[in-house]
Amino acid sequence: MKQNLESIMKTFNLTLVVTFATRLCNDKGTLIDSIFLDNAKFQNLSVHPFDSGLSDHVAQILTLEKIIVPLQKYKHTSKTRIMDGKSIAKFQSYLREEAWDSVYNCEDVNEMFNNFHCILLRHFENSFPLRYKSYTTKHNGWITKGI
Repeated sequence: MKQNLESIMKTFNLTLVVTFATRLCNDKGTLIDSIFLDNAKFQNLSVHPFDSGLSDHVAQILTLEKIIVPLQKYKHTSKTRIMDGKSIAKFQSYLREEAWDSVYNCEDVNEMFNNFHCILLRHFENSFPLRYKSYTTKHNGWITKGI
């Protein structure tokens, strides 16, 4: 079973780096917690057991040395609407100047609501158009604040 797993992982250039028993029970040890790493990327590494005494599992301490992780660029786009005094006054003016006949002269309440909603959205979009802003950030994707 272990040989099958290792041979499959080697097809992806991954090698098992934990060589000690990670679970101890009745003076027998088994390797059930595995760490696989790409040898091409991580050559200077060491793995040591750490027995905390809290369970029958032994923790693994993996130390990687001389890691060079390139920064990756991520493109982001944010959407905003400018709602200042000028655009609010423009919106109010559009609503004041609207005839509203398609709302008042309707007998079906659903059609009345749909007409009102369409008018409101049209003036809202004209008064407060979406603005798109693109920006780029650079960071290591796998390094989080917890690390």
